[in-house]
Amino acid sequence: MKKHKKVIFIALAAILVVGATLGAVAIAQAADQGTQTVKETIYERVSKVYQANTGKAIDAAELQKAFTQAQQQLATEAQDKMWQKLIDEGKITQAQLDAYKKWLAARPELNTDAMKKWLESKPEGVPFGPGTRGPGMPGAFDRMGKMFHR
Repeated sequence: MKKHKKVIFIALAAILVVGATLGAVAIAQAADQGTQTVKETIYERVSKVYQANTGKAIDAAELQKAFTQAQQQLATEAQDKMWQKLIDEGKITQAQLDAYKKWLAARPELNTDAMKKWLESKPEGVPFGPGTRGPGMPGAFDRMGKMFHR
């Protein structure tokens, strides 16, 4: 596996593990707790623990926003590194990347005629992304109508 793929895989795996952990904790907290009617989120609990440990209060809603923002920043940084490596290796040009990002930003809502037209307008030269079909990819069928399996 190439280095950039490993970095992206590790970053995405970390995000998924943290998200799954927070989701599991939230689900566990949301479970029926007898007569207790107040449900507490992980962010509220962290805020209370932090205040108990430091004497300083943190707003749980702001903590959640900061966590979401940090996840998005990590994902964006990993993606930018991947794009830069593709440019450095000569697999795509900066102009192709700019055209692809512009095309991606213009994505319409799912399951509409506008979405079909958008997929068909994918810029040339970008080797992957939405609309890419090939052996082993969803939608890639052999002549008999069965999915390819490699």
